[in-house]
Amino acid sequence: MSITNLPNGRDLGGLSTSHGRATRSGRLYRSAAVLGPLATDAVRDLGISHVYDLRTEPERTARPDELPVDAQLVVADVLADDPGSGPASLGRIARLAADGDREHLSTQQLKETFEAGYRSFVSLGSAQTASRSLLTNLASGRDVPVLVHCTAGKDRTGWLVALALLAVGVSEDDVMADYLASEAPVWDMFAPYREQFAAKGGDVETMRVAIGVFPEYLAAALDEMHSRYGNIDDYLASGLGLGDSVRETLAGQLLS
Repeated sequence: MSITNLPNGRDLGGLSTSHGRATRSGRLYRSAAVLGPLATDAVRDLGISHVYDLRTEPERTARPDELPVDAQLVVADVLADDPGSGPASLGRIARLAADGDREHLSTQQLKETFEAGYRSFVSLGSAQTASRSLLTNLASGRDVPVLVHCTAGKDRTGWLVALALLAVGVSEDDVMADYLASEAPVWDMFAPYREQFAAKGGDVETMRVAIGVFPEYLAAALDEMHSRYGNIDDYLASGLGLGDSVRETLAGQLLS
């Protein structure tokens, strides 16, 4: 369910699982960065307890979250070990696209950059640390309701939300559908910039590849998980070091 006034925001409730249960509303939310009074009010009105900011330090410094006083910020920098990756460099990529830098930023090269970034979400040390922190704290129940966000709420957020949903039995198809639901709101978020770039003669198609939501991106992370670890159970155990008890308590927190 989308959330008014929270950019690319939605409640992750109502998704069916392989066990015949469904994810609970009001427990886990996702969005873009919390900027401006309307977004701040939305976080307060939802009663969100903890906000997980997945952005790099330069991103957080440039545009810090604007949270209500009763919401606690948790920094979980997914790309701390690789801050120059595609998913952390939307602004830089957009500026290059606006300047018509086609020599270094072909659409194919951008797609490959983002697919490589998504693969790194699985094995990068800082990404594993952020994932482990979110899932462990969600399972404990101490941090709920939780909001997870990055810059646009599509890449880093997309992967960590996917992990949480897969861990409690939501199918990969439904996880992909939720991921792709970010396409329209993200495109709308960047509309003013697109118009400016087009007026300057920028490469809007290149920008679309950078800020868009493509199934190939999340599929790259899922493929990396399967090829390295086999399945979600093995990844949680071997990749993140999470025992069965964490998964059981996570299901208790997120499922009806």
